Amino acid sequence: GSKGHIMSPGVLISRGRQDRECSTARIRSALRHRFGRNG
Repeated sequence: GSKGHIMSPGVLISRGRQDRECSTARIRSALRHRFGRNG
């Protein structure tokens, strides 16, 4: 991002929440893909 760009706390929080959800979704998909064959 640009140095002069100032982000509001709400944007930072929302972005962090999205990142966390994305990471958890990725982990879930990985686990499901890994253990899906075993049932």
